[in-house]
Amino acid sequence: MNTAPHPHSADAPHPLQIAAWRAMGAARRSELAAALRRQARGWKRSALRAQHPAWPEAQIDRELARIYRRGNT
Repeated sequence: MNTAPHPHSADAPHPLQIAAWRAMGAARRSELAAALRRQARGWKRSALRAQHPAWPEAQIDRELARIYRRGNT
């Protein structure tokens, strides 16, 4: 049985996206990766605020650091 994802499934980048990444310089790919990390961290911060509305910012910061230090999301 073939369990590989379809090449155009939601789990795989489209070939045009792959071509765009290859055409970018390393610096631009690095910038995009850093922006994605910031965005994901912002989403996690928002989720923690929603889950723990009474927590002060310092506690949110500590929890974010703990989560990312351990590799948990």
